[in-house]
Amino acid sequence: MSVWIGTIGAMVETACLSGLQVSRPDRTVHGGGPGTLTQPRAVAQGPSSRVWSCTIGVKPPGELAALETLVYRQAVHGGTYRMLACEAHHTNALTPAASLDLTGWTGDRTISTLYTASAEDVGGGTVLLESTPLDARTPIEGGPPVVTVDSVAAITVTPATTGTVLSSPVVPVRPGYPVTVAIFAQGTVTLSVQWVDAAGANLGAAVTLVTTTNAALARTNMSTIAPAGAYGARIVVSGGTRYAWPSITWTPGPRRFAVGRGAESVVLSPVDESLLVAHATAQLSGFRYVVREVPA
Repeated sequence: MSVWIGTIGAMVETACLSGLQVSRPDRTVHGGGPGTLTQPRAVAQGPSSRVWSCTIGVKPPGELAALETLVYRQAVHGGTYRMLACEAHHTNALTPAASLDLTGWTGDRTISTLYTASAEDVGGGTVLLESTPLDARTPIEGGPPVVTVDSVAAITVTPATTGTVLSSPVVPVRPGYPVTVAIFAQGTVTLSVQWVDAAGANLGAAVTLVTTTNAALARTNMSTIAPAGAYGARIVVSGGTRYAWPSITWTPGPRRFAVGRGAESVVLSPVDESLLVAHATAQLSGFRYVVREVPA
């Protein structure tokens, strides 16, 4: 499992993990109930910040140089990093909130409905393709007999007008490599990408990828190649009447939608080492480190 850490224009691929645990501390305060004079109650304090516990099973110390340099720089010089862990770049490089209710996106919009009678497309196993609807029942391939799935919950977002332009936060990309942008949309929607350089400035105007007309809330996607000098990208949509489940991946084609797994602001712990082998021709160790999400 590759982990990319760094900043826009300077994302570094660090040593692959042999184990990873992601925790999300509960931010709900409970009160009342038995032994008190009030009814049970719970107050949610919003989504929790994630903590990644990373394990690298067996590596020579030379393969940890990039990671240890990132840790040292942050400890001495401060600041935060972006991170794409758990193969986020192959599943969805947006943050969880940006992929669920478009948190961090620009453009006037309201949160509308929660869809639960959703389905997956026939063909390609359970990969959600561009024709997948979010408000109709569609069978999927699952071996005989064909089954109908009614268990997907998606938050839908309504733009202020069909002329409203919605733009996502910046996601790291690599110049010259494939990028696939996708979103579930209803209406005549134009899906574009805004490329960003290493300094965070726009590289020209947003580039239109595709315009489609969807009677229902269906997935629109398009693949492209990040141009020279493009180290970040924004998803840009307009013309639609409803949106849900945006995603951006470093892949040459669409992947099944996953809730965003990227992180915009993290800090790294020191790297702990357990020596396994050390002699004249080989040195091998096991390593552990922790990544914590902090406010941007």
